[in-house]
Amino acid sequence: MLYIRTARLIISEPMRYAIGLDVTLGNHKKVAWTTFLLIILAFSAVPISFSMQSSRSISATGMINHMTAYTKKVIWDDGSTEIIEITRQGSIVLNGHEIIACGFHITGLGGGQQLVWNDTIGNMVLNRLESDGVRFIALSIVNEQTYSEQNIRGFVNYWMPKFYSHKMYVVVQVAHKGIDRPPNIYPDYQFPFISWVIDLFNKKPWSDIIIAWNIGWEWDSLDNNPNLTAEQMNASLSRLYPLIKEKLRDTLIGEIPLFSKNVLWKDYGTGTIQMLKYSDVPGWDLYLLQNDDGSIEQPRMDNRMKSYQEQALLAAGKSGYKVWWGEAGLYKNQSKMADRSIFDYLLFAGGYNNCAAMFIWEIWSVGQPTWHLNAFNSDGTPKAWYFTVVSYFPKLD
Repeated sequence: MLYIRTARLIISEPMRYAIGLDVTLGNHKKVAWTTFLLIILAFSAVPISFSMQSSRSISATGMINHMTAYTKKVIWDDGSTEIIEITRQGSIVLNGHEIIACGFHITGLGGGQQLVWNDTIGNMVLNRLESDGVRFIALSIVNEQTYSEQNIRGFVNYWMPKFYSHKMYVVVQVAHKGIDRPPNIYPDYQFPFISWVIDLFNKKPWSDIIIAWNIGWEWDSLDNNPNLTAEQMNASLSRLYPLIKEKLRDTLIGEIPLFSKNVLWKDYGTGTIQMLKYSDVPGWDLYLLQNDDGSIEQPRMDNRMKSYQEQALLAAGKSGYKVWWGEAGLYKNQSKMADRSIFDYLLFAGGYNNCAAMFIWEIWSVGQPTWHLNAFNSDGTPKAWYFTVVSYFPKLD
């Protein structure tokens, strides 16, 4: 995207006289190039007042004020071209058609922290997804205490070229640094790790297919920490938001939205509102377990979901926004996919009817004890529940 910035230079009267400019009204004298150079040299020594006028600005709530959409043009390996847009309110538009982007989450490579999937198996998995019309992936980067920097780099280098060759759009989700519970949420601690991860993706054509980035990872659950205050959460996110935005903007990835990862598991609290406030797109993580009799195991996922979302988004100044399910787990007895009615309940956001994206957990996790939630076996073949959930996905035009 192209942004045009303009700047107005205001030179004080003392400075004008100091550099020998004639400031008499009506006397339009030609300024020689040597005088112009003196002006430039004087900048480093004489105070100057700048008034910057930009085509974009970040508000106190973190939104890009002027934008109607984040737009990317992608040229694929076969020479075909696509335009993908994410509107200011979180809708996803692919080649002019608004869609609900359904896909899968991935955090591993078939063997926990070890990179055991070879290229053949990885491409087999993506061939399956591509043939079934699945074109969206949530790629999670876990913290360096769990995944070494070497493994994180290998993880990115393994998947990104394959995603591009299989025409996949990628949403990157970065977990917080450290393994402390609760984690240290302050930018001076978190941002260096986030910045390092962003640099891993800063190359063509990988950067073209990244359409969104998360901010925080279920930090609203830190409401359980009695030592966490609204002021602390606000102080952290209000600094972290512009740091991540500017970092992305200064790379080949460019201007993309930040989405929140909130835990939809109880009445929203201070952390939830702050997470929603300092994001461009509101997002939730939700695991919904269905019993064999069809009932939902967690009482939190009853008919309160609609009002929960409406009230939380209203409090965060984002009423009417589309929501993204950054993680969605829909299982029956932890081993097979829930009924279609449960999927549709999430697809229509529990009655809120403003879902724009959903990423099912997952293609392959970091290992036990969640192996039974994987959509693919270690040899790259799909499990039965994969076929069930893919049949639920809305078809892309």
